[in-house]
Amino acid sequence: MNAPTLSRCGSLIFTLCVVAVLLSCSSKTEAPPETTKKSETRAQEPGVTQDTKESSPASDPNGIRSGKASPSGTEALFADWREKLDKGILGVRAEIDTKVNEFEAAGNDSSQVFADLLDLCVIAAWRHGAVNDPNTLAQAERALKLQTKLNGSGTLETYQSLYSLGVIYAEQGKYPLALPYFERAHACKINAGVSQGEIAHSIHAIANIHYLTGDIPQALEQYDKALEMLIQTYGDEHQRVAKTMGSLGNVYSNLGALEIADRLVRRSLEILQKTVPEDKGTLIAYTLVDLAELLAKQGKEIEAAEVIRQAISIMNESGPEDHPHISMEYNDLAVIYHDRLDFKQATQNYEMSISLREDIGSNPTSFGVLLNLANLKVDQGNWEKAFEEYAFIRSALKREVGEDHPLSQIANVNEAMAYMLHGDLETAVSDAIEAETRMRANARQFAGAFSSAQALNYERLRPSGLDPVLSATKLSTEDDPTS
Repeated sequence: MNAPTLSRCGSLIFTLCVVAVLLSCSSKTEAPPETTKKSETRAQEPGVTQDTKESSPASDPNGIRSGKASPSGTEALFADWREKLDKGILGVRAEIDTKVNEFEAAGNDSSQVFADLLDLCVIAAWRHGAVNDPNTLAQAERALKLQTKLNGSGTLETYQSLYSLGVIYAEQGKYPLALPYFERAHACKINAGVSQGEIAHSIHAIANIHYLTGDIPQALEQYDKALEMLIQTYGDEHQRVAKTMGSLGNVYSNLGALEIADRLVRRSLEILQKTVPEDKGTLIAYTLVDLAELLAKQGKEIEAAEVIRQAISIMNESGPEDHPHISMEYNDLAVIYHDRLDFKQATQNYEMSISLREDIGSNPTSFGVLLNLANLKVDQGNWEKAFEEYAFIRSALKREVGEDHPLSQIANVNEAMAYMLHGDLETAVSDAIEAETRMRANARQFAGAFSSAQALNYERLRPSGLDPVLSATKLSTEDDPTS
């Protein structure tokens, strides 16, 4: 029997990497039916173009409304910022923050334009990975309060603020807090009488949260509902149809129904390859990553690695080389080589992933690759370096997300496994019990921690005779008070 190894955290298996999941459903809104009083900003990827039928643009689920009375210069500036954010040019966040400060200094902090600017500021922070910055949450709440004051609650104008708050809580792993915001955002669309396609988009977002909390039956039901509505609205070969089909494939993949998942993901890829322009191929790249996951699960690691390289190539052509998703895919590539015990290739790709991230060690989504690299040191027998890196990771996570966050407990469990492999069973048991205790104590706040912990594969402790730890730490649905 091979010696037990530490599990890897990549976007292939790292269920807490919420950014990719939520962004996969963040397609741009379209104009509502002619019977409604408001038109929506129609955003083609990337960028914004104005619906010419009416003069009052409304929000788009991933961006900024131009504002009812915004000067044309402001509209153009917002559109430029949106385009840059869609392309992954994260430096634009500083420009947006500066404009917010200018509005506040001039006392123009109660207008519709300022409310829209706050929404955009939150989106920039979200794209930059600053979801744990208290200022980001404060700005999102301020935007919602101002939009509600200016336009009323449950209106399309409040949609973006509600959606952003949902994303912030979801990326923090606080899925029970996120769900009501996505449901309220969904209600805004219902109230506004938008198209069935638009309603399907918000259903998709709700399905994502059910999936992340481990409520697979609800997730499947909502994805199926969204997919049916999208096909009825757009036909069976449309980008939105492909996105939801791909998400449904991911659910079946995680259920182990690989044949069904394979059909859905490949069909999604086929549709996107027909409908997505060559210079805007990131959607194709993300779906290639989903396909790579399936191939890896089927034991086709070499083919999976080649598919990830294709995805990276498309991302490089479609956006800046420092786009955060490119870093994630180098991590996924490293995971494949790591599992094949090709430590040289694994190290090179982990280090490439790290080199492409300015926010390494501060953005919660960046800790997966750091943890993987520490685990690689364990597999190489470089214990001193491994424990040094675990200490850094745990300290940084404590600072960024707190000791109770599932990410911190994932780090605890990995360190426990490392101590076990090193022969220090006392410390291993202590770390594992601490992780179990914190996960249970915070189950309601961090629903989804249980499935994430299970993804770390506690059963790998069995060969070393740690069944008592398993009985204390292996998590079951029956023990989850949120289920």
